[in-house]
Amino acid sequence: MKGFVMGLSNFFEIDQERLGQKIKVALICTICALLPYYAAVFTIDYPHTKWVRNDYYYYECMFRLVLGEEALYRLLPLMLVIEIFGVRWWVIFITILSTSTYFALIHNGYSSLLAIGPAAVLFSIAFLSFGGLNKKYLQAFIWCSLIHTAMNLIVFVFVPIVFY
Repeated sequence: MKGFVMGLSNFFEIDQERLGQKIKVALICTICALLPYYAAVFTIDYPHTKWVRNDYYYYECMFRLVLGEEALYRLLPLMLVIEIFGVRWWVIFITILSTSTYFALIHNGYSSLLAIGPAAVLFSIAFLSFGGLNKKYLQAFIWCSLIHTAMNLIVFVFVPIVFY
């Protein structure tokens, strides 16, 4: 495990203590993104959170969709805004709000706006805090994808297996 952390710290060019802090923040972001989602799951019936999947292809597709969603809704818009306008918080705020709204609407329509919208905002904040503001877009993309993947695994794998 120590070698794994050292390898990650070398890849992200940060010391091991800061890497541990980033992992803790990533876990907190994942948990905070899950809270509004499951609050809405119990008020709105989302049947896809109750399916238990046993095929490998489903998980592979889910991971590829995470990469595509992170590139389309976090990497491209925030990278373009930061490169064109610099770090202007009102432009970043409007970009986060609009992409997060669209991200929520394409998932399940208006019923998922309050469930997935806050999670999308947290993913955008994670993207910015894990390197997006410092123009380390690949690092931010990888961290945000890991957080999104962790959340999807909890939502679509762990919870259906344990509770349904």
